[in-house]
Amino acid sequence: MGQFKWMESIIPKHIHHPHKAAMAEKSQVFQLPIQHKNEAKYEDVLSIMDDYEKLLQKAFRDAHGDIKMLEKYRVVTGGDQLTKVRFAGAINLRLMSPTSTGRLEHVQPVVCELWHLKQDYLEKCYKALYKKESMTEEGTMSYFRNVLKKNDVNGKVKGHFKTHSEFFKILTESLIRELALELFNMNDTSDDIFPVGIDKACRATKELAMRNIGNSILGMLGFLQAEMNTDDDKFNYCSNLCLRGLHYLQLEDTAKEGNLSMVLPNLKVCIPIFYQHSCLSKYMVECIDYLMKVNYYMSPIDSLRILEGSFVNLRGGVGNNVEADLVQEHSVRNQKDLIRGLGANKTENAISSVTAAAPIITSICRNFDSQHDITKKGNRHTKHISEEDVNILKKSLRKLRPFKVTTGRKCRSFNHITNSPAGRVDVNKMEIDINRIVERLGRGLAQNDDNEDEDDDDDDDDDDEDTDSDLPDIP
Repeated sequence: MGQFKWMESIIPKHIHHPHKAAMAEKSQVFQLPIQHKNEAKYEDVLSIMDDYEKLLQKAFRDAHGDIKMLEKYRVVTGGDQLTKVRFAGAINLRLMSPTSTGRLEHVQPVVCELWHLKQDYLEKCYKALYKKESMTEEGTMSYFRNVLKKNDVNGKVKGHFKTHSEFFKILTESLIRELALELFNMNDTSDDIFPVGIDKACRATKELAMRNIGNSILGMLGFLQAEMNTDDDKFNYCSNLCLRGLHYLQLEDTAKEGNLSMVLPNLKVCIPIFYQHSCLSKYMVECIDYLMKVNYYMSPIDSLRILEGSFVNLRGGVGNNVEADLVQEHSVRNQKDLIRGLGANKTENAISSVTAAAPIITSICRNFDSQHDITKKGNRHTKHISEEDVNILKKSLRKLRPFKVTTGRKCRSFNHITNSPAGRVDVNKMEIDINRIVERLGRGLAQNDDNEDEDDDDDDDDDDEDTDSDLPDIP
């Protein structure tokens, strides 16, 4: 908005953090060939990890002449929630082995990766705030989905992740804009809400004014405050959505910047939100496990390696980081394309050979396209949200005025909703449950899949074709 144009000179293009220079360096990624194993069987999981041990020992011997460096520093291993649980369980099965190789000590610690966690967080947001029957109620996600005709937005995040992500972000940004308009009692043409000459003031004055504005907006949402609920369901719903969206944007910014200092605070915010969905949430346990390993169980250098290993920078440069498991998902998609190209008579040897060469083949194709100015062909629409969509949201929200508290305003599908994502959490019960989880993880016990909530049963079904075709782009 033009009224806030004076902020351009003080808002940094990239977020400054202590590891900015290190995370701007280009990463090298080496793709391994597909193994014909099933992660659902511990026998195959042990075979996979034994292969990792052999590969790492060979690589270190070729590079250093021995494996002393490997034994000293080990290699951080990660994956989605299912992979992490299976690998941790496999390590427990080998605890009594007489050798370090047999105990799989060189492929530890095993942690959950952050893109799958972010994907699950987004799905929980849709489960909490998206209901098909609310499409006639102004201000709800289903209503705006219907108005904007976003047919791919159906609440099933894993099938259409990119579409759901873009829709969620534009809703959040539109709500923040509407909140600013309501807070300062202004419209699109107001230009007298700030002191005269603020655009020519010194940097310190501008920063102070911007900080006060930010505090006012968060205060209106009840951020980090208790008992802020009102009798206005529309206000509570939009505040809830706005807070969830702000945290999702924070997760995205943290990944792009490779901001290691924000990873742990982000996970701490996720814990009560996952707990609100279910006290048995898988990814709540993974958040706790990640925090325990980085804060308490690992040495400072190992903790830093866990954090650094969560992100990859394929091009180099500031702001080009992505989650490591998202790069892996793209690699899997490239491998599947090559396997399809083998035709009907596929053999295990042929599949292993072609997938081992996948990174080189992809690089050759990318360089060929670049030299011949061939535009990358997308599987879906490259732009999910248009300017027209943004304008429709602006007008709808201005008409509704969700942040003008109106006592008694109801939202039938979300009756008595709280304005906080974790507003109904019993803090005492959550503390007891978290202590129980910490005790179990401290004993090295893997998560029990049999005790998971039914809503999370499909959380790790990441090999779906629709999921592969709707992955977010990587720099």
